[in-house]
Amino acid sequence: MKTLFARPGRCVAGCLSATLPAVLCALVAGTLTVAAPGARPALAEDTRELVEVAPEVRDQFLEEMRQDLINLDAVITAIAEDDLELAARIAERRIGLGHMRILRMEEMGAQDAKIAAAIREMRQMAEDLGTDMPKEMARRGLEGGRGVGRFMPEELVAIGQLFHKTAYPLADAARATKADPSAENYKKLFIALSDMTNSCLGCHEVFRVK
Repeated sequence: MKTLFARPGRCVAGCLSATLPAVLCALVAGTLTVAAPGARPALAEDTRELVEVAPEVRDQFLEEMRQDLINLDAVITAIAEDDLELAARIAERRIGLGHMRILRMEEMGAQDAKIAAAIREMRQMAEDLGTDMPKEMARRGLEGGRGVGRFMPEELVAIGQLFHKTAYPLADAARATKADPSAENYKKLFIALSDMTNSCLGCHEVFRVK
């Protein structure tokens, strides 16, 4: 992974869809540094909380993080291409809570109406249970409550839940913007996207997995 540099005086706002996934990927790998051109970056001590798990759990966890990056990139691409319904569907079905359950339903040929009902159920469960949701899903035998989160600190799981919950405001904002492409609605959409990426940053700034 290459170190990312920002060139003085160069506007990078127009490169959001190209640079954001790379930045997030660097965060997952723990390799992101910023330095002036030509400077040799110093190695800073990593003071994040170390989460030690079995190698197979670590590998599965990192694979899931990489898949989250792929899905986030797909959302950003859909927004950039003005396919806002697709952005909403990816957010709900691939990033939202219980996304593995939704994937299984799709693979089994479930109708959109049934999937939409499952998404509404997950949203309501999240509002009712908050960060206790994974335990309740496990109790009900639902996909999502039996993953690697069982082996992670509760604080990390809670932040992860916040990330997955940001999928719903983003989906709502994308559909609202499709219906009324006003500057105000686009602003709400980008705020929702920022909330999602900030939740990623919040977790990676606190924890590292070994």
